[in-house]
Amino acid sequence: MAKLSRSNLMPNEVYTYTILDSFSRMEQCFNDTGYVWDGKLTTSNLQNKIERFITEQGLLDWFTTDRAVISKRPRWKARFTNALIQLVILGCLEANEDGYTRTEKGESSLTGISLHVNATAKQCYIVGFGEHIENPYDPQRLDDTLVPDILKVIPLDIQETYL
Repeated sequence: MAKLSRSNLMPNEVYTYTILDSFSRMEQCFNDTGYVWDGKLTTSNLQNKIERFITEQGLLDWFTTDRAVISKRPRWKARFTNALIQLVILGCLEANEDGYTRTEKGESSLTGISLHVNATAKQCYIVGFGEHIENPYDPQRLDDTLVPDILKVIPLDIQETYL
């Protein structure tokens, strides 16, 4: 298999941030309606959220390598699965028979940051939350040293297989 350009792969932060943020969004939804949520999301729930995010943002038009079909499924699905496993290994999520719950470590890793995506301008990176609010169309990229490693980690099997 030929080596693929990393620039055609979505940053791993798209997967890890969106997975962890899905819990915040679901919690907010339940709080807004006054219902109590058990804090769990299934793999299917999380994959649907990622797929919807990728589609709404038009990311597969830009990150064409993630669109490629490998073993009868799009590469983005394999990368999602690896990001999910990595978040469990790193202690950001806990897995059980009913799905996943976000740990305190997973919740705190998103404090003060946001994922900025502008596919038209080909921008996709982590920003400080304040910067995102102040300049929503072109916020400054957060210095790489300030982005939690949890979000940046690319699982070894992805590196060896696809990069």
